[in-house]
This record gives sequence, C-alpha cells and structure tokens, in this order.
Amino acid sequence: MELNNATNAAEENLVFTKAVIAGMNGLIEFFGDKPYAQRLEERRLAEQKAAEEDRLRAEQTKTFLMFAVPTVAVLAVLGLIIACIAAKRRREGYLKGLFVQNERDIQRAKEYLVKATNAQLEARSRLVVLIAQNPTKSAWEDISTAINEAPVKINELISLLEKLEESHQSSTWRQAENESKTVSALLATAVALAGLADLVKKREQEITEARSKSPELANQYSATEQSVIETLRHKDVKDSTRQLLSQAKGKYNEAVATMEFGDGVNWLGVYALLTSALALLNKAKSSAQVDKNAAEEARRPRPVYRSSPSHRSTYSGSRRSTSGFKVGGGGRFSGGGASRGFRK
Repeated sequence: MELNNATNAAEENLVFTKAVIAGMNGLIEFFGDKPYAQRLEERRLAEQKAAEEDRLRAEQTKTFLMFAVPTVAVLAVLGLIIACIAAKRRREGYLKGLFVQNERDIQRAKEYLVKATNAQLEARSRLVVLIAQNPTKSAWEDISTAINEAPVKINELISLLEKLEESHQSSTWRQAENESKTVSALLATAVALAGLADLVKKREQEITEARSKSPELANQYSATEQSVIETLRHKDVKDSTRQLLSQAKGKYNEAVATMEFGDGVNWLGVYALLTSALALLNKAKSSAQVDKNAAEEARRPRPVYRSSPSHRSTYSGSRRSTSGFKVGGGGRFSGGGASRGFRK
C-alpha cells in the first residue's frame, strides 16, 4: 500500500513538472528569448524612430506650406493682372474700332446730306402732284411739313457735321464712345432727310392701293353683314355683342359717305374705316357664337347629389346606439368607480 502511494506521488510530481516546463516554454516563445532589458531598449528605439518620422513629416508639411501658399498667392495675383490686361486690351480694341466706325459714319452723313440737298427739288415736285391728286390735307400734311422744314435742318446738320469732323480729327480713340452717340444721331437724321422724295413716293403708292382696295372691302362688308345680322338675332346673344355690329355699321356708313366726295376723297381714311368695320363685324360673329355656347352650357342640367334613405337610417341608428352607450358597471375594462365618473 505504501509502495502504491509513493508511485502515485512520483507520477503526480512528474506531471506537475512537465506542466511547469510547458508553461515556461510558452512564455519564452511568446516574449522571446531576449532579456527584458534588451526588449525594453528595442521598444524605446522603435518609439523614438516613430517620433522622428512624425517630426520629419511635420517639417515637410510646414516646408510645403511655406512655399505653396505664397506660390498660390502669386499665381492668383498674376491671373488677376493678366485678366485686367486682357480686359483693357479688349476695351482698347473696341474703342479703336468705334473710332474708325465714327469716321466712316461721318463720311456717310456727309454723303446723305448732299443727297438731301439735291433731293429737295424732286420731293417738292412730287408733293405738288400728290396734293393735286389728293386734295384732302390729312393725306399729305405731315410730309409737307417735313419738306418745308428740311432746308433749315440740312443747314443745321451741315454746321454740326463740320464741327464734328474737326473734333474727330483732333481727338483720339479714347473719346470714341462719347462721340459715337452724336455721330449716330446725325447720320439717322441725314438718312431721313435724304429719303423725303422716297417718302412722298411711298405715300402715293399707299393712296393708290387704298383707292383700289377700298371698293373691294366695301363689297366684302356688304356680303358679310346680312349673315352676321341673322346670327345676332338669336335670343342668347348679348346686347354687348350686338353693339359691335352697330359700331361696324357706323364706320362702314362713314366710309361709304366719304367715298362719294369724288376727287376730294381721303382714301387712306376710307381704307382704315373699312378695315376697322370688317374687324368689328368678324368680332361680333365670333362673340355671338361664344354667347350661344355659354347659354347652352348654363341650361344644361346638372347632376344632383342626394344622400340615400338607407344611409340616413344607418346614420341615425348609429347615433342612437352611441347615445345609449354606458361606461362602467361590471365590465372587463373598468370598475364601478369608472361608471360613476362618466355619468352626469
């Protein structure tokens, strides 16, 4: 018995010893076989190396910013300077081109003033013919006034042109923009004065066209009026629409009465009256149709929405059942105190 106990104790000691040895081997494998002081030194050196690397990166970043920020600022200033120079050159080019254009317009104005002076005789002779063919003063009064005022205006423009030409020769392209407004106004007036003879000719053509088309418009009105009258007799047509027919009839009668004057007819006025009369007639026709459509729409029966008896009975039954509802008593969700609280 003692021998067995001794054997068991020896085996247990052997197992314990192996376990201790295995644990030590595990610790040596985990921490390494280097001494503690050496491992501590290696860790210190690693931390020192990492700190040095961080310091180098910080210095590099600082150096980069020291050069990058001024560089960006310089580039921005250079870009602004370049943009200003480009804008200045564009402005200078525009003014130089405008200066040249002013010189051309001055020469053109001079040519048109010469034409205006030479065209005075032709304009007056054409005006005499126009007055003879159309005694009505309203047909040519504005042109006659322009022709009578033309010589004074031409002399004023010639004087202004001489001063402007002298000023242009002594100025530079920097004053071109201010000079341009005066030159443009002078050129436009010179062109108008040079075209007075063409203006008389154009008025002659307008009167001739009005004389030839006015009878056609009168016949067109007469052919359309009766159908419009029949349309306006409908009971649904409003009085405001019928008033359009009255206005059209008044203009038509005035035009027809003017056409009977013979040689003294203002054909431009007649043409305008007949054109307006036809427009009012067509407007009355379209308005009458609108009135009839609106009246038909108003007479059309509308659907009536009513609640059904069954819906009313259901609703009233619902109200009765709701009014008979009581809370409390011996119900599942409330006690006797609840019923006393809700009763009045």
